Amino acid sequence: MNIAKRTVMFNLFIEGEGFVGKVKSIQPPAIKKVYEELPVPGGKIKVFKGVEPLEAKFVLYEDNVNAEKSLAKLHNDPVTLIFKQARSDGKGGAPTVVHTLSGQIDQLEQGEIDNEKGNDNTFTITCTYYKKEVEGSLIHEIDLINLKYVIGGQDLSAAFKGGIGA
Repeated sequence: MNIAKRTVMFNLFIEGEGFVGKVKSIQPPAIKKVYEELPVPGGKIKVFKGVEPLEAKFVLYEDNVNAEKSLAKLHNDPVTLIFKQARSDGKGGAPTVVHTLSGQIDQLEQGEIDNEKGNDNTFTITCTYYKKEVEGSLIHEIDLINLKYVIGGQDLSAAFKGGIGA
């Protein structure tokens, strides 16, 4: 019987400092291609142009004053965040997923303050870099500055960079 892997713990590293147990959730950036239509004899063709802006969100539990202070210090500067996700495989193992994001924190949504539950804080980051690794294997890596575009482990930007001598 195949048991679905479930997340059992997150850890967040902000510029190398760990915040285990402070992460409630992460929403990695959507990876959506952008095309440009070009006229050709007899019609138009769609040509791959890049990806839409990469926007990710993550939620921290309310008792994360140190994490908030660290992010506040970096509010106007680029920040690198590493989320490590341990998943239960139902067999006693804990396969990992690692999300690495670099970019600018654009928004802090403090949420409703509840007398019983407290409040969680949602951060939005616009990424210039995103990488996802599962159990040590590269799945996605998008580097907007260095023109790297790896999807499903395949480098789709290599042909373009080779064509311009990069």
